[in-house]
Amino acid sequence: MNNSQALIVRPAVVADLEPMAELRRFPEVQKNQYWLNEAFWLNYSESVIMAQESGTIQYYVLEVTGAVIGFVTVQTIMNQKRKYGYFSFNLHPAHWGKGFMERALRTIFAEFFQEEDNEGAMIECFSSNHQCQRLLAKLSFTPAQVPFATRLSMWISHRPIRWILRFWLSKESWSKIR
Repeated sequence: MNNSQALIVRPAVVADLEPMAELRRFPEVQKNQYWLNEAFWLNYSESVIMAQESGTIQYYVLEVTGAVIGFVTVQTIMNQKRKYGYFSFNLHPAHWGKGFMERALRTIFAEFFQEEDNEGAMIECFSSNHQCQRLLAKLSFTPAQVPFATRLSMWISHRPIRWILRFWLSKESWSKIR
């Protein structure tokens, strides 16, 4: 496949859970996952998809020629200072390096930043995930501070031997690169 093929980015439905879970089973993908417990992830994801119209979390599925090749999760977070999106994503290893995730994220960011009060997008990845870091650089993300409490929480609950990096894309930066 090449990156000139039609990419469809659409909201996920419950029927997409199995192809989404299958993507997470590839060893190349698993090494970059925070949550490895598949049963927990499936249960959580099903509840999110069923409630996405009213919730603060949205799943998007990436399709090429009718096959699910990836997905993006967007969690809208509102704290005392600002409203922003926390993004995560997975892509089938056969489609890495072909521009699909960049195109999908650009599509989703265009919609996300249309909301006036969305100030930015945050993505975290392991320091060993150089492909993710290159993608985020292409999209004008900049490194951001990971608070100690967050690092400690990740260390306790997820993958203690991995170092987390955080990246930020402001609405202003997005408007310059669209």
